Amino acid sequence: MSGGRVMNIIKLIEKARGELVELGMKKGFQHPQVIKKSQMLDELINQYYRLAQRSTRVKAVS
Repeated sequence: MSGGRVMNIIKLIEKARGELVELGMKKGFQHPQVIKKSQMLDELINQYYRLAQRSTRVKAVS
């Protein structure tokens, strides 16, 4: 797993998580904007896990 790429995704996840909580507190957790932000956070987390899986496969083959 590329260290720089992983750190970038982790930073984006942390930022999105903070924004999600703040937005949820302001608008309520069922608001469409909050749900959209939650989906964006889910996608970032999925990207992180895909990178982790690729890295694990590469190490197993090496």
